[in-house]
Amino acid sequence: MDSKISVIVPVYNVEPYVRECIESICGQTYRHLEIILVDDGSTDQSGAICDEYARKDSRVQIVHQKNGGLSAARNTGIAMATGEYISLIDSDDFIGRQMLERMLAAAKASHADIVICNYSDVYADGLSRGHLYGCEKEMSGYDAFQKLLEDGDAALVVAWNKLYRASLFQGRPIRYPVGRIHEDCFTTYKLYMRASKVAYLGEALYFYRHREGSIMESGPLQARYDIVRAYREIYEYVSAKEKGLAEAAEYRYILANLDVIRKVGSWRYKRSILKSRENILGTNFRQNRFLKGQRKLRVKLLCACPFFYPKLNRLIELVKHGKLFLERKAWTDNS
Repeated sequence: MDSKISVIVPVYNVEPYVRECIESICGQTYRHLEIILVDDGSTDQSGAICDEYARKDSRVQIVHQKNGGLSAARNTGIAMATGEYISLIDSDDFIGRQMLERMLAAAKASHADIVICNYSDVYADGLSRGHLYGCEKEMSGYDAFQKLLEDGDAALVVAWNKLYRASLFQGRPIRYPVGRIHEDCFTTYKLYMRASKVAYLGEALYFYRHREGSIMESGPLQARYDIVRAYREIYEYVSAKEKGLAEAAEYRYILANLDVIRKVGSWRYKRSILKSRENILGTNFRQNRFLKGQRKLRVKLLCACPFFYPKLNRLIELVKHGKLFLERKAWTDNS
């Protein structure tokens, strides 16, 4: 008998996009699906649209719950799932027609516990760009975790471009942390460490939509620091249990601190810089073999001259992109 795939879709205020998402799942060439739509307290018509599809397609289940966030909605779906495999799809995205068939075939052929596919970025103007990360077709869960730390590519980190053997979430349960953003960073590495084998498909089968107003663009500083907390947790985990990955985990933790400075608003810059500087000074960044070139220069500048860091970092960006001469000419012309 064909293996059943439980497709879990957290839904919250995505009225303009949710139909395309559900249609792309219902229209899969692989038909043995359990489609679980979790309406996480939507205040628009998203929940009603989900009800409509539950009436039309017997494979669709809908649960309406009080708003608890993306992690809470995913966890509800995982608890409901009865399939041998689980797929997590975000409700403002959509998937290629053969995605689940291709991923399940890869799982069966390689006896993989997790299958990863590439994805395309979809923008508001309708243009899409393939995200083509290069990776071995098969690897151990440990090797996948190592690549996550060393390369940091989104294809390895995010939850939604993967097919999971459902048993990975069971036993001592793995769930997504409620109340956090960057919830995938807190969770994906745990699944890799339970997986015996991971398979990788180079084709972009998932379509990730970029939207304005995301929490990363408007959320509070403490929420944005969740990425730092996630990689700190990973660093502490590998330092205790997988010492061979400790240096790569430290490297990713350092970069997370740099990244959060780049994303916070200017009025919070001073507090963010000091917090990230303190975190980095607590590492062995000077000897970290993964920290090289411009990234190492940025870290040294942050630690040595924290309050000049924004301007120095801007100068590095201009040099990096070859714009320094153009801006200097503009300053001269306007003086």
